[in-house]
Amino acid sequence: MELLGERMNYYMLQDFVDSLIAGKRVPVSGEDGLQAASIALAAYESIRKEGKVTMK
Repeated sequence: MELLGERMNYYMLQDFVDSLIAGKRVPVSGEDGLQAASIALAAYESIRKEGKVTMK
């Protein structure tokens, strides 16, 4: 039995491509991706420093 988590990237990418082909707005913007990456990097920095960090 295959779990959704194992194919989640496939489904997200397929939805993105389908949106582009159909000329629809993509489900996640570049700004959304940038914000998610910034949060992840801040979390890693917080772990490394063993404390709070400030995000811009």
